[in-house]
Amino acid sequence: MDEDPIFYKKFGELIDEAIKAFIERRISEADYLKQMLQARSEFISGSFNGVPDQLQGNPEARAFYGIIKDVLSQEFSDSKLEITNEKLAQTGIELSEIIQQLVIRDWTKNEDIQKQMKNALEDYLLDHRKEFGVELSFTQLDLILDKVMGVAKNVF
Repeated sequence: MDEDPIFYKKFGELIDEAIKAFIERRISEADYLKQMLQARSEFISGSFNGVPDQLQGNPEARAFYGIIKDVLSQEFSDSKLEITNEKLAQTGIELSEIIQQLVIRDWTKNEDIQKQMKNALEDYLLDHRKEFGVELSFTQLDLILDKVMGVAKNVF
């Protein structure tokens, strides 16, 4: 869960919905099994519908993409979010690259490196916020940075 909170949240919701539909007898046992096998397949492959292809095979970037999309989804309509989806995916990739460039041995215990990472991520997000089509508030920025750093500590 700490490695990709949005992915696991979606996965959990997918399973919960299938269980609920089965209990309420909205789907048959065969459909229930089919949905569970589909969820398992998506979990193993690390992809869900709606995740851009460029994030396949890059779980760190997918996690960062999910965080940014989750925070900004409150500002966007669904149609606007689809337009910026590719930009958000590219942002996830670039945030991953920024962190990878700054990773050193035992960086999770080194507050100077963590501050350097946070500053680099913040600079990137502020420089590219116009691409998202929304004015990124400092509250949103702090939320994104905290979540990205939390994931980074678990995956790098």
